[in-house]
Amino acid sequence: MLMLIRRVNYMKNFILLLVLVCSSAFAVQVPVPELPKYMNDLTGTLTRGEVSTLTSQIKALTQKEQTQLVVLVVETTGEETIEQYATRVFESWQPGHKGRDDGILLVVAWQDHTVHIEIGYGLEGILTDAQSGQIIRNSIIPAFKKGDLTGGLQQGISDIETRLSGNDLVNNTSPDHPLPFSGWWALIVWAIVLTFISARGYVKTLGVICFAAIVLAFVLPIAGYSGSWGVLATLLCFATPFLTVAIAFTPFGRKVRDSMRSANRPSRYERSNSASWHSSSSSSSSSSSSFDNDNFSGGGGSSGGGGASGRW
Repeated sequence: MLMLIRRVNYMKNFILLLVLVCSSAFAVQVPVPELPKYMNDLTGTLTRGEVSTLTSQIKALTQKEQTQLVVLVVETTGEETIEQYATRVFESWQPGHKGRDDGILLVVAWQDHTVHIEIGYGLEGILTDAQSGQIIRNSIIPAFKKGDLTGGLQQGISDIETRLSGNDLVNNTSPDHPLPFSGWWALIVWAIVLTFISARGYVKTLGVICFAAIVLAFVLPIAGYSGSWGVLATLLCFATPFLTVAIAFTPFGRKVRDSMRSANRPSRYERSNSASWHSSSSSSSSSSSSFDNDNFSGGGGSSGGGGASGRW
């Protein structure tokens, strides 16, 4: 009987392994078009006139800036992220000139509500990841949210041309709102919050906050958050580790922390009442418990995965 049970278990494991292998083997990737054009709409969302207009805009940019920009619109990237799919497309089409690596790929997954700009090696200093993210957030996504695929692509291509020409991007969003308070007040309030957390003995929480702040201090500028609120958030993130060290190790910080801790400490009367309440509650609980378009030809460009993505 024991041998029979073992054989059944072996058979179950074998069938499970076989299912996993077959499912991975038959996982279908969204295909990359073999004969790309400058403007590729595989969804049929754009009219012929819109495709022609976008193609003319892309070709004008290509001739003016001596680079290669290709646009691809698909319904979905399937099980892949849009970054993974864009990398496969870039490797297949190879936009840009060989040796210069000055190609740009703009991919839109219309049904997934995702968009990605892939940048060739040679353009990473001209069109940075932060600037690509700014183009996506400020120009492309606002139009996409309105269902305007053509408008978002036109504005995105125009902004890309602006950067390739060496000009600064125009902020198409609402003007940056100035802070209603001084940054120093924000720093003081944040220091009080950190001191309170330290005084309560939440060491792990303080460590998590410090780690997250260090990461965000580098991520926020790269992501292009350069407005007043973005700058304030970045500065607070940079200041967090230093504030934590000051609170934990400097004499003044320890004094403030200890005074705050003593202020939160219950009096002797409260402790005695609390102890008697716990005693009575535990006894009562124990007693109760007993009861209960135009063709495109790549020039051999390559990309290192630079660029940015967005979702709407």
